[in-house]
Amino acid sequence: RANLFVSALDDAQTWYRYHPLFAEALRTELQELEPALVPELYLRASRWYEEHQSAEEACTYALLAGDLPRVAHLLAGLVPRLMQQGRVQQVSRWLDQLPSAAIAASPELSIASSWMQYLRTPTPEHLERLVEHMEQYVKEKPREVVVSWVELQSELTLHRAFAALDHHDVVRARTLLQKALRSLSAQESALSRLMALRLKMMLSLTYRASGELATAEQLLLETCITRSTDLYDPLNLAAAWCLAKLYEAQGLLRKRGALYERIFQALRPDTDLAPLPLVLLQGSRAAFFYEWNRLSEALHVVQQVLTLGELMDPTAFSGLSAFSRWTQVRIQLAQGQVDTAREALEQKGPPLVPIPIIEREEPTRAAIRARLALACDEIEEAWQWASTSGKHFDDRPGSALSGASYFEYMTLVRILIACGRREHTREALAQALILLGHLRDLVVRLGLDGWFIEIQMLTALALQAQGKTKRALTVLAAVLTEAEPEGYMRLFADEGQPMSHLLAQVSMYTTAAPVYIQQLQDAIAATQPESSQTESHQPLLNPLSAREHEVLLLLAEGASNQQIADRLVISLNTAKLHVKHLLVKLSVTNRTQAVVRALALHLF
Repeated sequence: RANLFVSALDDAQTWYRYHPLFAEALRTELQELEPALVPELYLRASRWYEEHQSAEEACTYALLAGDLPRVAHLLAGLVPRLMQQGRVQQVSRWLDQLPSAAIAASPELSIASSWMQYLRTPTPEHLERLVEHMEQYVKEKPREVVVSWVELQSELTLHRAFAALDHHDVVRARTLLQKALRSLSAQESALSRLMALRLKMMLSLTYRASGELATAEQLLLETCITRSTDLYDPLNLAAAWCLAKLYEAQGLLRKRGALYERIFQALRPDTDLAPLPLVLLQGSRAAFFYEWNRLSEALHVVQQVLTLGELMDPTAFSGLSAFSRWTQVRIQLAQGQVDTAREALEQKGPPLVPIPIIEREEPTRAAIRARLALACDEIEEAWQWASTSGKHFDDRPGSALSGASYFEYMTLVRILIACGRREHTREALAQALILLGHLRDLVVRLGLDGWFIEIQMLTALALQAQGKTKRALTVLAAVLTEAEPEGYMRLFADEGQPMSHLLAQVSMYTTAAPVYIQQLQDAIAATQPESSQTESHQPLLNPLSAREHEVLLLLAEGASNQQIADRLVISLNTAKLHVKHLLVKLSVTNRTQAVVRALALHLF
């Protein structure tokens, strides 16, 4: 009655839990009196949980019982669901407990093991060795076993298709994927459905790579939207994410918005959904709201993504959330919170877990950091990424250009334009235009109008930086006409004052509505409210930011770089960069001259 030994778990008092100390005492006594009975009790618990559809608990107790064949059997059924939920570490821990023979005897565990090996060492060389190992493994199996292990063969085919696409052999990649899908068509297991989804998503990328966009769209539509109840299936949510990425590349923002609306209206808030595909889809949705300048909605969705991340393994979530965190920082920048964005630049996340297909379409953390550095005017850090990225201005990307590679090329273009503006060098601007030309030829051939709009917008900015204002206005005029019907906003607004100067002159060149141009101007004007008051009274051509003004005040006090870093809670390297930028803007060479110059300009 006093709940000293047990406590009720439900109002009907059907279920009870032992007090932890009482349970520990009983466990100790059992271990002393009947140690041989312990494994049997764990095994009974495992069977009970399995009978009550709690396979994870059943697997845990089977492991405690030391019944490894039973663990292998239970884990084989769990693998598809655990992977869809992003619980990579859990799968890895259980696999590590099993002997290699038990893994080799199960197609599900063999596939899961190959995934874990790739996630631990995500290099092309390791992937190639992994494929060779799988090929040898299949050859060594009796023919009747190989026929029944169609999922493992499909996984092998998927890796071969990845390799073919990386070498821009679209035809071979598509042939391999279609053959694997035909082999899987008669299978009804959870693993075969997961494999089929991955194959179809990959197949859609081959259609995009050949410009067959309608076929790619139809394939994904059939996968992700068949019946309203199917939307609860995590596999269909993943396909919906892939479809949203296709619409993004095509520039079909309204169609993309309608897809999100249909899906999230059908999903009940209390539905227990797998977090991995939901994080993907919600991250894409947040970026969509951001592009339409619906900042509060975008921030709300980003916060939902970060909450979902608490349900996932940190290593898996770190990769999936990188783009959502980038959206969060862009919102902060759009709201004028430049210093908050700079703090994000200081943060280092854990190593990313690469997930095939997803890693082809979502930008890497390194590229995102470079874009963030550029937004914070840290051009040196951005250039450091550019010099090691493996991307070059004279590259001619193939038709199988991934979303991740496209993001990297757009980042490189922006860095070249920024360098051209700052250093007044024509070489960097010419290089930017060369790369933009190569990319333009590709996306026009493929019909990827969304990418085309961004390429042409950056072309206008590069021409402007070269002093070719009339040509820049002509290019921008055509882009605005194409962008207005789809509601593009932040793509232009995030380019700041250079874009504002062009927009102020473009009305006579374009058929875009004056109200649309004014909306873009208003979005740009709202970008830096924190520093607007300080800058409005500054007689500098390139005004000091709010943070640089703080650094200037500390310089006047005689603070060292380390003292500045300590006072502003930033790194020493960031403090040095602020001082360097300050000296450049004041056109001086040392700290004393900076203070004298600031006094003369009444900046204190």
